[in-house]
Amino acid sequence: MATPLSAAEFKKQFPPTANGLTAQIIREISMSGGFATRINTQGQWDPSRKVMRTGHTVKGMTDIVGVYKALALFVEVKVGKDRLSPFQLDVQASVERAGGRWFCARDFESFLKWFQGL
Repeated sequence: MATPLSAAEFKKQFPPTANGLTAQIIREISMSGGFATRINTQGQWDPSRKVMRTGHTVKGMTDIVGVYKALALFVEVKVGKDRLSPFQLDVQASVERAGGRWFCARDFESFLKWFQGL
């Protein structure tokens, strides 16, 4: 189990960015006995060929995938004015149709309320 962080350590480890929120959510799921990981949906730059290689995930895949109490969790992280794409809405519909739990996290407090309600 992770030890509590001081306010300064917390701010350094979880800055108020999409990356910080993503790290905070993964930590919460993991500390609660679940499993969570970030999914890299971006392509990769190939310096030897000088081309961008496309990713191999489903278009619109969530930023975080996890499991908690036998529930499949899919969490999309959006900060600021960032909006869901049509592809992300399609993934949401597919996940929910299959019985998974999908959530769009805009801040940690709303995520925590959703997560604790599972």
